[in-house]
Amino acid sequence: AASNKGSVPSVPNVFRCPFQGAPLDLVSFAGEFYSNRKELIDDRVSWIKSATTLELLSTVEEVWEEHFGEACVGMNWQLFPCLQSAKDLVSCMGGALLAKVCETFSRDYRGSVGGLPDLTLWNPDVPACKFVEVKGPRDRLSSKQVVWLSRLLDWGCAVEVCRVKAAVC
Repeated sequence: AASNKGSVPSVPNVFRCPFQGAPLDLVSFAGEFYSNRKELIDDRVSWIKSATTLELLSTVEEVWEEHFGEACVGMNWQLFPCLQSAKDLVSCMGGALLAKVCETFSRDYRGSVGGLPDLTLWNPDVPACKFVEVKGPRDRLSSKQVVWLSRLLDWGCAVEVCRVKAAVC
């Protein structure tokens, strides 16, 4: 079985200075990020998919304690001011969904980062999560948003488009 542990493979010339928040090949057009790390990514995604909730939460805690506050593309530490928030989200998403999201981003970060729904809502008491795209009176869904909403629906997620109407005074 694949493990969540393991070293990150040495990929030459992807980190050129200590201020980088991501490897240079992450946003390549040719998918080099995935191809340069295919075995590690496939193993990690497989582990996430099959891990128990307790194993996932233990890993979240280890990574949180080791990397909290570090610059990292895709991670906004201000949205997760405490470890419990991150653990609650992972618990609500579950390993199968988390694995699909990780795989999608690792295979094509540049093409996948746009179009994500505006809100990710979760309730650890249930546990459940929902993805919500918010649209104003004259807004329309972009093609990238339609792709993400369709993808999430295909994965069995609760998805909603919230249409905000102008107040009449």
